[in-house]
Amino acid sequence: MKQLFLTFAVALLLLPATLWADTAKKKIKSVEITIDAPTPGMDLENAEKLALKAVNTAYGDLFKSGVITMRDISWDGEFGENEEGYPTLKAGYPYIATIEIMIDPDGDYQTEWVKIDGSDMLSTENFKATVNGIPARVLRSAPYFPTMQVKFTIPGGKGGPLEKDDHSSDYDVLKKEYRSTLPYISRKEADEVYPHYHPLDVLVIDKIDMLYEFMHEKYISSSGHAYKNHNTLLMTKIIIDVSNGSENYNISEFAETLGGPYFTTFNLKEVWLSPKVDAVKYVRDLNKATVERLSRWGRHYMEQSTKLYTAKGTLFIPENAGKAVLDCLALDATEPTYTIRTYRGDVFEAQKAGVAATKLLTCTKHVFTAKIEAADRVCQYNTCKQPFKWYYSCKVCGKCEYNKAHTFSARPGAEVLEWHDMNEDIANDQAYIGVNAAGEHIYWKSCIYCGISHSYHMRHLTPRDQKMMGMEGSFEDFKVSMLENMKSIEDMCLLETELPSDEMFILPRKSEAKMSVWAQDGVNRALCDNLIDDAVLGNDYTKPVTREQLRSIMTLLVKEMSGKDASAGAIGLDDAALPQSGSVTRQELAAYIHRTLLYLEQNSELAYSEYESRLPKYTDHAQIKEWAKEPMAFCNALEVIDPKTATTLAPNEVCTIELALTTAERATMAHRTGWYQAVSTGELEDFYSPIGERNHYTFVSTFGNCDRIWASRVKNGMYNSLPTIEPFTGSRCFVDAKALHPIRAKMGKGYMMK
Repeated sequence: MKQLFLTFAVALLLLPATLWADTAKKKIKSVEITIDAPTPGMDLENAEKLALKAVNTAYGDLFKSGVITMRDISWDGEFGENEEGYPTLKAGYPYIATIEIMIDPDGDYQTEWVKIDGSDMLSTENFKATVNGIPARVLRSAPYFPTMQVKFTIPGGKGGPLEKDDHSSDYDVLKKEYRSTLPYISRKEADEVYPHYHPLDVLVIDKIDMLYEFMHEKYISSSGHAYKNHNTLLMTKIIIDVSNGSENYNISEFAETLGGPYFTTFNLKEVWLSPKVDAVKYVRDLNKATVERLSRWGRHYMEQSTKLYTAKGTLFIPENAGKAVLDCLALDATEPTYTIRTYRGDVFEAQKAGVAATKLLTCTKHVFTAKIEAADRVCQYNTCKQPFKWYYSCKVCGKCEYNKAHTFSARPGAEVLEWHDMNEDIANDQAYIGVNAAGEHIYWKSCIYCGISHSYHMRHLTPRDQKMMGMEGSFEDFKVSMLENMKSIEDMCLLETELPSDEMFILPRKSEAKMSVWAQDGVNRALCDNLIDDAVLGNDYTKPVTREQLRSIMTLLVKEMSGKDASAGAIGLDDAALPQSGSVTRQELAAYIHRTLLYLEQNSELAYSEYESRLPKYTDHAQIKEWAKEPMAFCNALEVIDPKTATTLAPNEVCTIELALTTAERATMAHRTGWYQAVSTGELEDFYSPIGERNHYTFVSTFGNCDRIWASRVKNGMYNSLPTIEPFTGSRCFVDAKALHPIRAKMGKGYMMK
């Protein structure tokens, strides 16, 4: 049984002020503590009662004289279990003992102490300690109760890295999951069910519930797959030509569908009301339908952005109803999120004439004070560089001001400020912690926006960080305490064979070769993914790569991704069309990668996305050789090779070993970059339903079933989140990979199978 005892609390006792003020006492500046040694199999209860034998100081053994006594010992690490079920110390395993001693407050001795936020605290800079000859780390503690941590390795065991009890979280086990996707949908199938390729003509509703059966019909694709309620996705325009008066039970047809949650008419953007409809009542009913049942301030447009939840949706009303509708809207500053336009004459003729023949319903003098929290009113999403901001809207007609100088953050007490989001796994020296008890390498996670690691952030805290964390006291004390806490956590994690915190990640190996800082993460991962033959590559990866080395990397890439061996010739790397002499350039690297991935596509279940070439946007694209044009376009579009700058590709720049390795490592995930299509209606129970919502770009911006999204290169550590662009602001965001099928040339196994 494994137990982890992470205890950092220190007893701070309130002692009489006269004792603190006694400057005549002798100052203890170091202690050499001797205790009984912990032994294999010792249970935790006995380990916490180890006897103190001596405390040697400049003034002799103060334990023997009764001045210093043991107050507490606690242990952290991976414990065994005896027959009685009590935790035990395991032979060969490391543990950290937190030891607290007490100096007699009524005696003639004390430690150096300082004032910290009004309290007297032991000065850790002027107090040193060893335990059984092992240097200890002194913690901040009360002056008469010095507390320290020391690492013991229990005698015995096999030596070397310890065996893990559970291998289910090993990198070599998990990387298959990291690379996995939902089954591919073929391009042909995707196009057949893509709503924006097959919008229905305007539908006329002239009686209550007339579209119920139509909306619930199944669509059968040419491949034989059945899609439930697919017509709901194809509806884009409706004319409501049925009264919402007493003769129809005062029902405003489709108002609940448009305003309420969990209806899949995601693409319904034009709603035309005929003169039979009381427009004021319809608007009132529609707005009422957007109100969350359990919250007086909540609105469904705060969580979804399809249908009429943004100004992309339009309600068309008769011109003579315009003033009355504006008067109605003036009573509710939370609506409308949708656009309202007026038409003249017959509704059917007006709809045929189109939007251009209608007139925007707007007030004569906007009052931009309304806080309408809809997706199209977001000014900016928060990152580590900027806070979250909304635009104001007109309190009458709902028009968004779009004025960056006039914004609000959020509801009182719910501000979303700039903050580092530590969720990316970047295996570089900045994030490195050390080797754990199993011989694996532990790293802190890093910010998904700026890339700095958690440890770097903790070492470069600002007063604003203190405010964000709600920590009181002086800034200097805050920094010291945060660093001390981080160091304690790091010490503890290195005792473990498993990962103790979701703020960290593990890799089984770490490269010792010479490399540039920018390449550390890619090279370390390439080593873990078996792409490196040391005998071929040597130990200086900053050198130009040779063709022999490049072929070695590519054949190992095929082995890693397919489980099968392939020669350079079989992959097509010996083709005479490729350069045979001179330095290897970036465009030749692209050609090698492209041929290797095409080989994998033909000889495994992997497939790569279609793309549009972006080469013409780069000023040096004319330097690309004919044989490298398609490979460069492929590697650029799928983000396997980054451009050199925003406007250049540097196709003739010499390629280094480290660039070849980082590129090959990116290629292990290249099948996850590209076009995706959201699951169909009913395929995923919690895509958009009371039991869950997985159709989010952000907390307020969403997509519908069968919508299409381009996903950028996956960030390590965020394998279930695909990077893409939020459509209203153009910001980078992350969508749920388990709600999206990759669109590829061939259909994947298991598509649409329960």
